Amino acid sequence: MLIAFAALNVHAQADPASESMEAVRTQIEKYNTKMAEAMVKGDYTSSLSMYAEDAYSLPSYSPMVHGKESIRKSSEEMAASPMKIKSFKTDIEEIIHGGDLVVEIGTYDISMETEGSPDPMNDHGKYVTVWEKQDDGSLKIKVETWNSDTNPFGDEGM
Repeated sequence: MLIAFAALNVHAQADPASESMEAVRTQIEKYNTKMAEAMVKGDYTSSLSMYAEDAYSLPSYSPMVHGKESIRKSSEEMAASPMKIKSFKTDIEEIIHGGDLVVEIGTYDISMETEGSPDPMNDHGKYVTVWEKQDDGSLKIKVETWNSDTNPFGDEGM
């Protein structure tokens, strides 16, 4: 009986690794909320602060962008386009943590509208973000990529 109680007690204690993963997940969820708010506001300066200096961005249907300065230029081009983001939401599917890197895998939903268009354009897809832990404990985006679940060429494909 004492052995069974001891075994149950060990399993009932919090796993330090899972607590750490929960803290990392919470931190990333906060960053994702901040990023979504910045995107809706068109505040690309705020979202740029979340990138490492040598970050890579690998967007759908666009060339790879390397370095914070290049990401800034790409963000300014996006801000100048007639397409405006109305809502953006991510759902984290999995967090993989190893050393100073954290891999976030998830799905997204986005709604955009263009001036003069009566209906918003809605999209959903998946993404991977690699976060790099900084000396102060914060995380910065090291690599990001995303792509749509919707085929822009219709059912026929490319």
